[in-house]
Amino acid sequence: MVIPDPARQVDIHQQAAVDQRTQTFPEQIADELRRWVLVLRGEGWREHPAMSFETIPKYLGYLYPVLTGWAARVTSMREITADACGDALQQRPGPTGRDLLSALRSLFQGLREERLIFRDPTRSLSLSTSERLPVPIPTDRLCGLIDRAGTPMARFVVALVASHGLGRREN
Repeated sequence: MVIPDPARQVDIHQQAAVDQRTQTFPEQIADELRRWVLVLRGEGWREHPAMSFETIPKYLGYLYPVLTGWAARVTSMREITADACGDALQQRPGPTGRDLLSALRSLFQGLREERLIFRDPTRSLSLSTSERLPVPIPTDRLCGLIDRAGTPMARFVVALVASHGLGRREN
């Protein structure tokens, strides 16, 4: 019980960076962001494990441009709709959008847990997943297969696999 928990230790520079970012918003939104940070640190209304403090500035970095735009139009996070979240995600395709969606979900779930908002606008949002292509066959595995193929048909099949099974850079 006396040994400090590394997950709960906060780097004062990271804490200062988070505080500095949250202070740039109007007072109501800044208060909501501070409460969200407390939730992530496990100090919210409900007890749960604290999130690593390295993650909090990352989430805030993903959210900052979106929150800056919203702060010009709203006075509280209660006013944010699912359409506003969807529009923000459409402007950031790919991995950036996935990071933003994760941060938005964390924000609104934390605010809902603290009973600062009544509905989570990110609940119905999802991003399409990209279809992963099969991993190309490494050249070292194909090397010498044509020489070991016994029949002309086997050589032809190995040649087809070699040309269509390799990545663009391995041809």
